[in-house]
Amino acid sequence: MKDGEVGNPLTVFLRLLAKPVVLICLRNCISPNVVTLVSLILGITSALLYLIGAKFAFIILWSLSVILDYADGVIARKSGRQSHFGYLFDMISDRIKLTVLVVTWSFVIGEPFSYIISIAILSLLCIIELITHIFIKQAKIAVNSDKYQTIGFRRVFLTFDMHTFFVYGFGILLAGGFSVFVNAWLILVLALVLFRECSDRLFYKGKFSSTYNPKIINYFLPKKDRDESL
Repeated sequence: MKDGEVGNPLTVFLRLLAKPVVLICLRNCISPNVVTLVSLILGITSALLYLIGAKFAFIILWSLSVILDYADGVIARKSGRQSHFGYLFDMISDRIKLTVLVVTWSFVIGEPFSYIISIAILSLLCIIELITHIFIKQAKIAVNSDKYQTIGFRRVFLTFDMHTFFVYGFGILLAGGFSVFVNAWLILVLALVLFRECSDRLFYKGKFSSTYNPKIINYFLPKKDRDESL
């Protein structure tokens, strides 16, 4: 279990469901990247099933996709197959699945407001990813992050993690015509994440203060200029 997950009963439940997958993959030497790929395929397929109205099949495949997402990281750590590619692949596949489902939901509703909500969610996702990858957390602020490791309702419904994908899938399925409120909830969660990341990475004691991620600099600067920039 990662830090803070013990306070989230939904995450504990999903990790328990993922345990058999972890054991099977470890015994059969199945790569964590293969598990991530299968999770991605299931996630996209489930969104297409939601689009055509096969809601039972949708929630089954979407749930399996989330469970596999809880398994791949553990498999990587237990098997010693952790890699930067695996981390990026896992992160990108998660965002792709959520993006496809949000866009699919907007098509199912088919109203102007649904497209606006979809754009708002995807914009927040993009901004959060840019901030978290371009800037690094400031150590003096990061030590206060325990205040976000809450227990109960806030931990389940006001934080963004893989369990959020699970809640979102069931939300748009069960809410029916009221699924707009589920998407409004997702916007709220992402807005809270954005506020937290900006506080941790862009501000210090009320003033703008930031440090660029040196890995990003290495990607975009010529090799001869990297040492000077760092």
